[in-house]
Amino acid sequence: MQSTRTRRATTWALLGAFLGTLPGAPAAIAAPEGERVVKGKATFERDGSNTKITTKTRETIVDYDRFGIGEGESVRIDQPNKRSRILNRVPHGEESRIDGALSSNGIVYILNPAGVFIGDRAVVDVNGLVAGAAALSNKDFMKGVDRFTDVKGDVGVAAGAQVRAARSLLVAGRRRARD
Repeated sequence: MQSTRTRRATTWALLGAFLGTLPGAPAAIAAPEGERVVKGKATFERDGSNTKITTKTRETIVDYDRFGIGEGESVRIDQPNKRSRILNRVPHGEESRIDGALSSNGIVYILNPAGVFIGDRAVVDVNGLVAGAAALSNKDFMKGVDRFTDVKGDVGVAAGAQVRAARSLLVAGRRRARD
């Protein structure tokens, strides 16, 4: 026999799941969150499911609480020029999943020791992409040195993902999966 507490918890869970399906219910937000600009200058604008990041410096480093892009979401990163670079780093937490659209006129780094996964519905259109489950020091990044350390998690690119990187594509992780 179920306790009153268990029945109450089950009722609230079912009610919450039902309410999330109603028209007008807020969608789950998976866009980058908790940004802290470590080096350089950057601004962040959010409009519904769209996030626009504008950098004002050639090299920019941003740490996040989480960096992901859900299906139906988009992140646009405008940089000073095609050789500009932004390091989007998640020092700890869950893996970064890219299931929506990511675009930039410059080079985009996504580093997360828990892993980076580019899903089968992802559309990535950037000048250069570095996706890694490793660390990169601020000093090395600012000098243009891609010296990855503490490789921990996996990096995966799903077979259906559309990834266009005009200059380069680098994947650094324990395993390079193409699911």
